[in-house]
Amino acid sequence: MNKRLLILGTLGEFEQLVQKARARGIYTIVCDGYPDGPARAFADESYVIPVTDTDRIAALCKEKQVNGILTSFSDLLLECMVKISAKAGLPCYLNPEQLPWYRDKSATRGLLEELGLPSPGFAKIPTSGLAPELIAHLHFPLVTKPLDKYGSRGIYVVHNLEELKQAIDKAATTGDKYQFIDPVFDLTDELEQCEKPFDAVRPILELIESSPNIDFGGPGPLGSFMEKFYHEGYEEELVASLKRKPTEYTIALMFRIIADKKNPNLSEYKHLLKSLDYTSEIDTFWLDEIAKL
Repeated sequence: MNKRLLILGTLGEFEQLVQKARARGIYTIVCDGYPDGPARAFADESYVIPVTDTDRIAALCKEKQVNGILTSFSDLLLECMVKISAKAGLPCYLNPEQLPWYRDKSATRGLLEELGLPSPGFAKIPTSGLAPELIAHLHFPLVTKPLDKYGSRGIYVVHNLEELKQAIDKAATTGDKYQFIDPVFDLTDELEQCEKPFDAVRPILELIESSPNIDFGGPGPLGSFMEKFYHEGYEEELVASLKRKPTEYTIALMFRIIADKKNPNLSEYKHLLKSLDYTSEIDTFWLDEIAKL
C-alpha cells in the first residue's frame, strides 16, 4: 500500500508540493477551508475543513490511515499541524509542548546553547527599558527582532545605542501576538455559527485598519476566518480595505491571494499594491516585496 500524506493547505504554494508527492508514488490528501484551492485539482482526495478544526482533521487522518502530515511556512498552519499530529498519533518534528521553541526566539537560542550548537551571540532585552550592561558582550552593528514576529517583521540593523533604543520602542508598540491570537480562535468559532458569517468580514477589516500595530498572525484566526470567503466576496472587501488604509497585515493577506496564480484578477491586485500611498508605519520589508511585483 502506498504511503498516505495529508497536506494541510490548498492554495497556490501547495500545488508543486502535491505534484511532487504524487510523482513519488505518495497518495495525497489535501485539506483546508478554501473550497476552490488550486492544489485540490492535483490531489487524490480533498476535504473542506478549517485548519483550526484540529479534532476533525485528526479524525480524518485516522479514518484515511494517513502516515504523515505536512504544511507550509504559515505560523497558524504549523501550529495546527503540530496539534493534529499529536491528536492523530502521527510523526512530527515538534510536539505541542515544544511550540515555544518556534514561537519565542530566545527559547530557540537557549535550546541551541543547551545542545552545544553554534549561533550568533544574543541578548534578551525587555521592552520596558534598555540596560546597557545587557549588551556589554555584543558589538555593533546588531540585528534586532521582536521575539514573537514572523516573515522578517520588525527586523532592524542598528549601529548604535540610540538606534537600538528606537527599535526596542517600536517592538513595544506591537505586543505579544499570542496573547491576542489564542483567545480569538474562540471568537471566530462563534462567528462561524452565525446565520451570515460573511457579514463579519468588513467589521474585522475595519478593526485591523484602526489597529495597525497589532500583530494579527500569519494569517492567524481572523485572516483564516475571512479567507474562507475566498471567491465569495472576500477579495472585494480586502481591496476596499487597502484603499481606505493599507496595513502590513492587509498587505500580507493580499500577497496570499496573489500566490494563487490562477486568480483572474492578479494584475489588478498587483497594480493596486503598487499604486497605494504608504505611511512610514509600513515596514520596508513589505515595500521591497511590493516593488518586486
